Amino acid sequence: TTMTSEPLYHERQVFGRQLCACHALNNLLQDRRFTGADFFGVARALGAAAQSTPFFGNFDANALQVAGLEAGLDLL
Repeated sequence: TTMTSEPLYHERQVFGRQLCACHALNNLLQDRRFTGADFFGVARALGAAAQSTPFFGNFDANALQVAGLEAGLDLL
């Protein structure tokens, strides 16, 4: 493997916002591809069960999987 000197992209969790899935996916993609608004939109499309804490995030695995598919990832 080749080592690069570029720093890894890393989003941190903000206190009071449960956007772990959004941050994890952006960290995996090494870019700010998704926002909280994107995940709220995915949760609305999937129904109330995809977001267990309205207004704060805390999305379930289905929301993460759908967002991953939008980014070209197949998350099992």
